[in-house]
Amino acid sequence: MTRAALNYLAKYGISRKQILETPPLDLVTTPWKRVVVDKETRATKQGYTLCFLDRLQDNVRRRDISVKDSERWGDPRHKLLHGAD
Repeated sequence: MTRAALNYLAKYGISRKQILETPPLDLVTTPWKRVVVDKETRATKQGYTLCFLDRLQDNVRRRDISVKDSERWGDPRHKLLHGAD
């Protein structure tokens, strides 16, 4: 879900275009649709980016996504003993 959106934003991140062609809209929830989609049912870059960042922050807080080598946002399962230990 967020990986496809991240790849899409990374591809078009430095572009000056304000309307996105075909972004993956599976991460856009109903409350975010009024911010992301304009009157002509096209996705705006600003709204889509804000929606992506909000969803990313939620996933990090729920620990669905972890940050490598992070004390606070890292995966706690990596600190467990493995194998013969």
